Amino acid sequence: MGNLKRKSQEIHTFQQINPTQLDDWNACIGKDEQEFINTWNRLENRISFINGRIFYIKNLDQVADNNVMGIDAYLFDILSQVCKSLQLVHFVMSKGFSRICDIKAPVKYTICLLTLKCHYQDISQKDRDLIQSIAVNDFKFVSMVLTNCHLLGHKENFPFFFSLFTQGLDARKINVMVRILFERATKDRDVFLYESLEGIGYQFSMFNNDSTYYYGFKSMLPHFGKMIDSFPQEQKDQGCCQMLVSLIYSNTNYFGFKYLFTKHKFSPLMDTAVIQAFADCNNLAFIDYLWMNRSTCFIETSSPTDINTFFTTLFNHASTTPNMALLEYLIKNRCIYKTDYKNLTQKPYFGCSEPIDPKYNLDVLVHCIDNRFFDSIDPYVNYLLDPDSECSTALVEYIYRNQDKFNTEISFQSIYDQIKTSGSKHLQNHLLELIEKV
Repeated sequence: MGNLKRKSQEIHTFQQINPTQLDDWNACIGKDEQEFINTWNRLENRISFINGRIFYIKNLDQVADNNVMGIDAYLFDILSQVCKSLQLVHFVMSKGFSRICDIKAPVKYTICLLTLKCHYQDISQKDRDLIQSIAVNDFKFVSMVLTNCHLLGHKENFPFFFSLFTQGLDARKINVMVRILFERATKDRDVFLYESLEGIGYQFSMFNNDSTYYYGFKSMLPHFGKMIDSFPQEQKDQGCCQMLVSLIYSNTNYFGFKYLFTKHKFSPLMDTAVIQAFADCNNLAFIDYLWMNRSTCFIETSSPTDINTFFTTLFNHASTTPNMALLEYLIKNRCIYKTDYKNLTQKPYFGCSEPIDPKYNLDVLVHCIDNRFFDSIDPYVNYLLDPDSECSTALVEYIYRNQDKFNTEISFQSIYDQIKTSGSKHLQNHLLELIEKV
């Protein structure tokens, strides 16, 4: 074994493990813990510990370096499928294994799972000490234990394990740990983790870096309110607009979105960045809340004309994006007043003389037709006349097959007359074919 120790720096990278060479160990899976101990005792003359790691000699009759392989990671994977307690971990560590820090967190968590399901008062001091050592410098394991306490049946285990895992840590390391846990709680909307941290005395507002605004559940709203109240008066509107944009792009934070409007009233003459965020929004619940509560979401001095202008401007931005679902919502819910039709760059569901942007592809155009965005075919004719349009022939064919989607009669002869001097020859020929069919 002297040569083995001298070569430890080379060997510790592990020879490639062939599972068939570890059939004796694999046979332990599905059996009780004593079977693993019996297997270890039977093969102990093949096991060596170097720098706290487990090495296995494949063939006792050979001395070559490639006859030795590191098996601690593989062995712990087997343990995760065998352990009914922490007995086997104690056993392996008593033999000389000390590199538990190298084992992946999910494997360690699975091994500890049945013990973690116990109330902390029923966990032996020996097992507590082992779990504490397993957690050293492994935040992922710590996080898995803390976030799952309630799922394992004992939410009161949280303060116990938090105290256990922070023993010996200085204030800086504890604060870093708490900050990361709060970030995870907000990102994953983990109410249990959030409320448990606050329950042991940590306040979210002390650890939030103000860079993002999740606020995905009600428990967080008071801190959201404190943040809004902390803005200097002259900067409050700007700060709240930035929050609003972040909430819109979060796409799912309905609680925070609604709460912001209870804390601050916005001018309908919003900054372009805010309008664009709304135009990009694919969560219509946000838009619906704003529309249904428009009398209270905007500042009291807002005139009906100002609010109408907001939704008209929103429509125009959504048309450019294009956000077809939002356009459809705005039209179907009559968010655009008839007096504002002249200010629209697109006019779904009514007559329109403005051209459709040539960058729209066939999918968008089909959506417009299927949802009756236009009363007449005029906007599509303008599209066909544009030399940059790329799907003219396919569009004409789709219009032909869906003439019932328009409120005015379609004349393909009229279309042909308009494009015969500028449209492609292929499009002209196709129109002639349709004229003969009509």
